Amino acid sequence: MTRIVRYLVGRSLTVNLVSIFLVAIGIFAALKINREAFPNVNLDRIAIDFSYPGATPPEIERLVITPIEQELRRLNGIDKMLSVSYPGSGHITLEIDPNARNRARLVSDTQLAVQRADL
Repeated sequence: MTRIVRYLVGRSLTVNLVSIFLVAIGIFAALKINREAFPNVNLDRIAIDFSYPGATPPEIERLVITPIEQELRRLNGIDKMLSVSYPGSGHITLEIDPNARNRARLVSDTQLAVQRADL
């Protein structure tokens, strides 16, 4: 380590030129990078929240989550399904397949599947 430091101290002009070169490349890259004020970000997730006041988590799972999951399993384009039940409420998160063709239709199909669920 001390050899490297001695070498660089002895060649200060080279060190300064390399530093200036790296800063110039950084400034050039910062000016040329593509950026948008409001980029289109797609998180590929659908969240379903619901409440059932007074119900325990096992009741939420049996009475609400299981029927909704059965309807959602019929949909194409869903990679993962994660459900969590709390006292009086629950949450289902769907991860959409990145190769799904029509994401807007998948959202509307999800809404219809939740409405079709036998609750």
